[in-house]
Amino acid sequence: MQIIHKRERHQRIIDRFIKNHAIQVFCLGRIIDTHHIPNLDIALYNIILSTKEMMNDLMIGKDDNIDIIGFKLKLGKSYFSIPIGAEYSARCNFITATSTTITSQIVVTSSDDDLVCLANVTSSICKRSNVYPIPSDITSAIENVHQEEIPDIIISASNQEYLYYRMVTIVRPSEIGQNGHDIETTNYINYCLDGIQKAISTNSDYNAALGQRWITKIRCLQSEIKHPIAWCQRITIHLRLYTSNEILCCNIVDDQNNVMCVVLIKMELGNSSRVGVMRHPKAKLNTWRPNPLEIQIFSTTFGYYRDRYGNIDLAKMFRMMGELRMASWLQGYMDWDQFYLKNNQAAVIASHTVKIKPNTYKLESKADISLHLKLLAIQKSSFVIRHQLKLKTNPTDILIEMITVIVFTRNTKPMPLPIQFMDKYAKLVSGHKIPNKVIPFTRKSNNTFSHVMLPRECEFDGNQHVNNASFITYCLDTASLAIQNRSSAYAYDYSDDMNPQIISQIDITYINQVRRKDELIIETWQDASSNLNFDIRKTKDNTTACRACFHLATVPANQSKL
Repeated sequence: MQIIHKRERHQRIIDRFIKNHAIQVFCLGRIIDTHHIPNLDIALYNIILSTKEMMNDLMIGKDDNIDIIGFKLKLGKSYFSIPIGAEYSARCNFITATSTTITSQIVVTSSDDDLVCLANVTSSICKRSNVYPIPSDITSAIENVHQEEIPDIIISASNQEYLYYRMVTIVRPSEIGQNGHDIETTNYINYCLDGIQKAISTNSDYNAALGQRWITKIRCLQSEIKHPIAWCQRITIHLRLYTSNEILCCNIVDDQNNVMCVVLIKMELGNSSRVGVMRHPKAKLNTWRPNPLEIQIFSTTFGYYRDRYGNIDLAKMFRMMGELRMASWLQGYMDWDQFYLKNNQAAVIASHTVKIKPNTYKLESKADISLHLKLLAIQKSSFVIRHQLKLKTNPTDILIEMITVIVFTRNTKPMPLPIQFMDKYAKLVSGHKIPNKVIPFTRKSNNTFSHVMLPRECEFDGNQHVNNASFITYCLDTASLAIQNRSSAYAYDYSDDMNPQIISQIDITYINQVRRKDELIIETWQDASSNLNFDIRKTKDNTTACRACFHLATVPANQSKL
């Protein structure tokens, strides 16, 4: 019976991914970078997630892992004009195999059939250090597939002159994948992009060669993962830019100078080769608008992003909620397309109050979700929007409720809301009040744990500052480090790590924007109510950037350390 079951699973793979191709939904427009282009790590995350889903029927035991050995990614011109909030269909199939590896091909195209991106991902199935062979019926079926892989990126041996840059960083707890000890594959790209941006900011030769819009010059990426990078490991990024080959080589090495990963990036460095970027293209959203104050946006992709515990990634979920809010504005919700991001005008987040139900953390990856937005209140230069995340199958069950205070600004300074907006909407929300200002904590403890860090390039958004959702990650990482160091700043024993699943509410206030080169110090402590408090400041002038309080649904069963 077990053999028959195995044959059935293998035949399912052959029918779906070798003889034919399966269709997956990609949410590439959910997290936008400083160039108003989807973050490359998000595209790669979708690609790797699809590859792992394709390989599920090859898994033998519950302890098996799918290891990504390498990948290639080719970007089409349409990639650089993806609208905020847009979803795409991807064709997925297997194209080559060896005795122990299998390579998938994933093709994402626009509605006009233009190439968005093309990827090859090579992976294997293993249990601890044992690699399983690919079944012979699978490899035989793939032999009849005649699809070419993306060509290798090759550095010409005739010209070895290059521009060099070196950067040292530490692997953060939030960068660990679901196996609990090695980094998520997408972070290899993040480390490289982080190094490139820092090279451009500090090295005049790199700045002259790549320019500020360097991301639009990327055409292909190729990665070979030699060894996994572990939790909180110190790594060095070595960049070599071969200008004559238009190739950037990134070697990621550990403290013993072992090469952990090699990333090659093919670029077009000429000014005429840069792809034009649409600053704010509009996406076709699946929405319903019951009245002028409300809009519902339907999606199936909120559960895609996971932390090392297999929970939904809180920071990415909050960021996607914000991107969809902006996408709804561009579609005309609140008539905000007439005011938002025009004449140096912007809407800046002042605070969030977020309530999280326990069942949210284990949300299915492709659950049908609706994001319900409602304008609650208006003041002279600010307004309040309520975000409610619900299951489409159970709309009365509110998974997340986020109350957001937003300030209307010009050139980063508060200004009165437009008269046309006030005339139409002030009377519709008459009687509703702006919530009391969120004050995450009133007094700092004398006993705190502190952590110093620099933001990563992927954490900046189109406003050229750290996206507000990234502060959630900074707090969680600092809490994990405090627990690992057995800090007395926390009154309870949390074993070895901080599992976000115990968080029931987050109060967070944003005070000053964080730009590139801003080093941050994060202090944390636990108060008498067991809440975890965080004070995030810039080290250069000690100004506060953000304050947060995490309310815990439960405290550890272990005894208090006090």
